[in-house]
Amino acid sequence: MKKLFFLVAFMAVSMFASAQFYIGGSVGFNKTDNDGAKTTNFKIAPDFGYVLNDNWSFGLALGFSDLESTDFIGKEYIVSPYARYTFYRNGAFSVFTDGVFEFVTQKPEIGDNANGWGISVEPGIAYNLSDKFSVVAKIGSLGYADVEETTAYGFGLDNEIKFALYYSF
Repeated sequence: MKKLFFLVAFMAVSMFASAQFYIGGSVGFNKTDNDGAKTTNFKIAPDFGYVLNDNWSFGLALGFSDLESTDFIGKEYIVSPYARYTFYRNGAFSVFTDGVFEFVTQKPEIGDNANGWGISVEPGIAYNLSDKFSVVAKIGSLGYADVEETTAYGFGLDNEIKFALYYSF
């Protein structure tokens, strides 16, 4: 039993000794006025991850939004575990896709909280500025979401562009 314990401990230490963790995230602000239907959104989303090998990374993004629109005024909290597959590298440039599962809680100023979930595939690009810093951009998504009485699905490469800065250690 001791030998098995030491073998598992040695494998875990070996794996984490060469591990590369990263931390980063994004901040966003959006304000629209479409024929009197106004929307304001402020969002902050820290991101934590682990690089398993040259192709696979796993992470967790946490999101907080302060929303104000004609339909909703309140806050939104998002927890998004994801798996990232990098399928192309050329020097400091890489192309990847994230498989994302989201848990969402909306807390309106008036009314009941709404909970939901979503699943999506989000393509993106990354550029390594140095050994420690990289810039990431995600462009659109293909996904499905279900929040209480609202179901949404769709595909788009122009609906949202997300930029993030990562620090690897």
